[in-house]
Amino acid sequence: MLFPLYLAFLGVSAGIVGVFGKRIAAQGGFVPDFDAGLAVAAMVACGYVVLQCAYAGLIQLIKPHRGRGPHLTECLSLSAAVVLLPYLLNVPIPWPHPKLEELAPLIFLAAFAGIHGFFKLATLFAATQAPPATPVRAVPYGIIIFLALLGAQMGFSQWHASLQGLRLGELSTPKPMRIGDTYASVRALSEGIHYPLTVLPGENEHLTFHWTNTASSEPPIESMHVTCTFLDETSGKPLGNLEESLTVSPDGWLEMRIPAESVPEGATSFSLAWSLTEEPAWVRRTGIRPAQRSGREMLLSGPYVHHTPAAFERPNLVVILVEGLGADHMGLYGYERETAPQFTNLAKRSTLWENAFTPCPDTYSATVSLFTGLSPLLHGNTGGSNLPLPEDTPYLPALMSEAGYATVAFTEGEGPDGEDLVYESGLARGFEHFNPAFPQVPLTTTAPGPLVPKGARDTLQLAAEWIREHRELERYLVFIRLRELRKPFALNRYAAPPWEGQGRGIDVYDTAVLDVDKQIGIFVERLKEMGSLEDTCLLITSPYGLDFSEPERAAWRRGGAGRARLTEESARVPLLLSMPEGVGRTRRGLVSLEDVGPTLAALAGVTFGKSGNRPSLLEQTPAGNPVTVFGDPVALSARTQEWRLNWNSGLRASDLVPVAGSQILGLYSLAEYREKKWAVDMRAREPELARQLAAQLEAHADTLKNQRKAEP
Repeated sequence: MLFPLYLAFLGVSAGIVGVFGKRIAAQGGFVPDFDAGLAVAAMVACGYVVLQCAYAGLIQLIKPHRGRGPHLTECLSLSAAVVLLPYLLNVPIPWPHPKLEELAPLIFLAAFAGIHGFFKLATLFAATQAPPATPVRAVPYGIIIFLALLGAQMGFSQWHASLQGLRLGELSTPKPMRIGDTYASVRALSEGIHYPLTVLPGENEHLTFHWTNTASSEPPIESMHVTCTFLDETSGKPLGNLEESLTVSPDGWLEMRIPAESVPEGATSFSLAWSLTEEPAWVRRTGIRPAQRSGREMLLSGPYVHHTPAAFERPNLVVILVEGLGADHMGLYGYERETAPQFTNLAKRSTLWENAFTPCPDTYSATVSLFTGLSPLLHGNTGGSNLPLPEDTPYLPALMSEAGYATVAFTEGEGPDGEDLVYESGLARGFEHFNPAFPQVPLTTTAPGPLVPKGARDTLQLAAEWIREHRELERYLVFIRLRELRKPFALNRYAAPPWEGQGRGIDVYDTAVLDVDKQIGIFVERLKEMGSLEDTCLLITSPYGLDFSEPERAAWRRGGAGRARLTEESARVPLLLSMPEGVGRTRRGLVSLEDVGPTLAALAGVTFGKSGNRPSLLEQTPAGNPVTVFGDPVALSARTQEWRLNWNSGLRASDLVPVAGSQILGLYSLAEYREKKWAVDMRAREPELARQLAAQLEAHADTLKNQRKAEP
């Protein structure tokens, strides 16, 4: 009996072919570890046994035979596997051409197939010449085929599970990363790994992804192929793929979108993967992907769910905060110099508040109040402290991002005279992209000197370009802070103003205001040309104005550099809101920037948390007098239609605990102020009014102190 010999040759031959198959799979990146290698070798070997026994068994069924000839030729055909040994043993072969060395596996395989096939034909011929027998001789082959199929299935399951385990990754917690001048929360995604995601776009929505190179990517990745595989979690079956080939900027951001119509019906989740090259069709069909690739990574920000403009009834919001721009220095508010003609033109299509006041003459504090609707006495920033924004504080950009808005900020927060609106402050929460860069240039080119603002133009151009790229794709919130007026310089790039005198601090300031106004006018004109004013609410205001008075000399000299303080000139700020319908209105009631947050929230259709019970300024003017706070211990200033009272509470800003006695600092008549007699303290003439207003401020501080104590 030569059947045992046949089985021995079959086992050895299957082992050689299995190892050869494992080597080929490993070169393609399909063998992640030793156990997977054993599984591949076993799977290939068992498959090889199935084919060999199926051939021999089929011959026994068609031409039952007995004799030595067919077994001997089968053993010879199986012996052809030794041709593969030089390749497996890495025997050096002097190939005549390098291309042949690259094709070595195919050459060895072809040699094996040729010899193997020849003896297979010899087996068929020998079977026709052998003595006849009964078909029962095919049964042992059937048993071997059954056992080999079980082994192949087990090997495939173990191998496929090892591939799936390495191919499926888990998204890490987003971390802030700065690319160029822009921050975003990003995750690192390795090439070839599929990352599961459960967020899907609804009707009239799309998902937005932002891709960029890692800082250590050398050379930078220039192109990538992204595959989204949509899944039905109930059945676990893939329902379809979305594939995109993308060109990547070496040092910028690349955006990718998945519209709702691209998601197959019934999909409940999807996996996201990227690769340097497009996957072959057989890989996409089978889902068997290499476990190892280049080891390279890309950074991903998102995905973010955004509304498409055509189906979202809410407007875009653009908020411009011009630091240092006081209402008292604008012709729109009665100033004798026309420093802001573009504001005057914009007011014709805007709602204008004549008496708007900052909650604190400090950019950071006023910005926090604007986007939270909270008094500085509640969030603890009363000038210069820059306390981080608590995570649980309702914050308008975060609320709008959750509601489907694309959000971006250009804050000019990194100035040479201090940092305020920077990423680390917590004010970046909710912004997909946050750019704190402050464009600057040397004051002179001939000698070393201070850095001065390059101009509001640069930041406004960045914002306008971003809007141009996104206005037709999604609704957005764009926040722009302009810092140029914080410390005005007499710059050569400023055009000569249409008034006499440019030497005093106030002249330099007014000239700078004129230039900023011009740049804002250009920005508004660009929005108009793009058609963005038709579906955008544009709000322009300021955190404070600069005070050029010298009250200690009891004169309105308007001398040197201005500064922020608790005076009418610092506290009164412009407030314009241009609506899509472009109708001009004027509101004369007293309002605070604290009320802007609820107003913007109402326009965006979001609930504004702790200040959600306050009405929009477009619906009604809040009752009560605006209160401006500053310093530590906190001084409070109450504004009525005719008076302003300054009162020192003696309370520590961080927790409103008394650290000093309270006292009235001054009572000032607005009529006297308009006659340029701001420094006249009216306490002696109106003592009862001063006591009443001081009592109101004390009650206001007590109310907010109790509110802070009640908060968890």
